Amino acid sequence: MALKPSKPEREVFWMQVKSALDKLSLTTEQRLKIEGAIAQKVPRGKHEKFITAKSDEHYTPKYFLEAVVESMGGIDLDPASNSKDNPNVPASNHLTLEDDALKHDWAGRVFLNPPFSEVSKFIKKLIAEIDSGRVTEAIVLTKSDTRTNWYKQLRQNAQSLCFAEGYHRFGDADNSATFGVLLSYFGKNQARFREVFKKFGVCSGD
Repeated sequence: MALKPSKPEREVFWMQVKSALDKLSLTTEQRLKIEGAIAQKVPRGKHEKFITAKSDEHYTPKYFLEAVVESMGGIDLDPASNSKDNPNVPASNHLTLEDDALKHDWAGRVFLNPPFSEVSKFIKKLIAEIDSGRVTEAIVLTKSDTRTNWYKQLRQNAQSLCFAEGYHRFGDADNSATFGVLLSYFGKNQARFREVFKKFGVCSGD
C-alpha cells in the first residue's frame, strides 16, 4: 500500500512542481494539461477521498466563493444549492434538488458546483442558458478530470480555465471529500477572472 502524504508534504510537492514547470518553455495549455494529469495521480491524505455518485453534495470552500463574488461582483443564481433556508453559496436565488434545476430557466450571474452524478447535464444546461442570453456570466467548479466528456465541453465553450493547485476539502469533517479543482469561466470579463483566480493556479484564456 502506497504511503499517503500529509498536507505539508503535499504543499511542498506542489511548490516543487510549480518551480519545475516555471523552468520549462511551456504554453499555458501545455502547463494546464500537465498540472491536471499530476493532480489525478498524486496520493491524497489518510482522510481524503474522491467524491462518488453516492455523495453528490459537496460544499464549496469559502475561499472559492469569495473569489467568485470578487470576480463577478455577485451571484444571482446557484442552480445546485444545498438549501434555500441555509445555503452555502451567497446567491440571490437558489434551486435545490427538489426544484429540478434542469427544468427551470437560469438567468444573470451563475455559480455552478454541479452534483457529481450529473455534471454533464448541468454543464449542457448552462451552455444552453448562455446561448439563450439569459445567463450573462458564469463560473463552474468541477473536479480537474481532463478525461471526461464534460471537460471537453468546458474547454470548448468557456472563455477561461483555471486548474487550482493541490487538493481542496469540500466540507468540514476530516473525512469530507477532497479533490483537485477546475474552475471554468463563461463571460466577457475573463481578464478579471484570471486576475482573481491566478492565486489558486494557472489560468488560460483569450
